[in-house]
Amino acid sequence: MLALSLSTVGFSQQPAKGINGSFSTLRYDAGNTYGYKFIVYSLDGYWVVFHQADMFKPCVAELIVKGNSIEFTIPSDIDLSKTRTFKGTITKNLLVGYFDDSSHQIKLKRGPL
Repeated sequence: MLALSLSTVGFSQQPAKGINGSFSTLRYDAGNTYGYKFIVYSLDGYWVVFHQADMFKPCVAELIVKGNSIEFTIPSDIDLSKTRTFKGTITKNLLVGYFDDSSHQIKLKRGPL
């Protein structure tokens, strides 16, 4: 019974195929940084390191993964007492989605970690 329990736990922690990776549009121009970067990884669940160029610090958030669909919630960059949720999908080459407080589509190419 114990071996079955350990086997089940190990299986549930396997990463969804193609989810882990680095996705970015960060660019530098005249000393300023623009764009977004998402680093998605699995370690006892799923996590994302999110960096928006005009934010001072990156955020780490637990990532909900259902197939190739992802979702995470971070503090608002305008009012830290509020949150914003990102919902999107990951394909072989792209991460695409929206924050719930914006109609702007975020589309990031997969790159090296």
